[in-house]
Amino acid sequence: NRQTRIRNGAQPSYRAESVIDEKPGSPDISLDPEDDQDGYGEEFGTALHVLLDQRVRMRNDESSITSAAVAAVLRQAGAEATPEQVRRADAMVGRFLDSSLWTELQAADLIYTEYPFAHEIADASVPVVRRGVIDLAYRRREGWVLVDYKSDRIREETLATLSDDHPYAQQIRTYAESWAAVVGEPVHRAGLWFADAGTHVAVVGPDANR
Repeated sequence: NRQTRIRNGAQPSYRAESVIDEKPGSPDISLDPEDDQDGYGEEFGTALHVLLDQRVRMRNDESSITSAAVAAVLRQAGAEATPEQVRRADAMVGRFLDSSLWTELQAADLIYTEYPFAHEIADASVPVVRRGVIDLAYRRREGWVLVDYKSDRIREETLATLSDDHPYAQQIRTYAESWAAVVGEPVHRAGLWFADAGTHVAVVGPDANR
């Protein structure tokens, strides 16, 4: 059944192939940090993932995450917990709570967060297991929706014109293919949530930016 397939999909097996490693070598410049500024850093991105994961798990709790709790998550991830960083992280979470994705979550009948998967590529000449971690997966009537969180500092005006071969496109397509194979059900949509801009970019599905 579905639950068995999902559980088995998380089990280690054979030689692993990281989905993240499949990103193209020449990234779309529109996803690079601003030319004259640094990005927010890997540690900040890790903390943001934890905060979003916590909020999804606490989706039925109307209380907000306190600034002290945000600061604690930042410190635990090795990021600076300055007032500015705390406000930035809190604002990113707030944008997600105001998004259509959050609204969709309320009607989802199944939700998984930070889900590790392992999917064997059947037609590979040498047994290969494709591995990755899906930040958010939830099921609607139309099928599954997959979301990958990104904390990249990018130009908001470029989001509407992202090319089909931008750096994360193959990663998301592979997630969608692997998830559909693991659960035996269709993926309706898969895309990226850019937390800094508060924007969702669909890569797979009817709303895909092509």
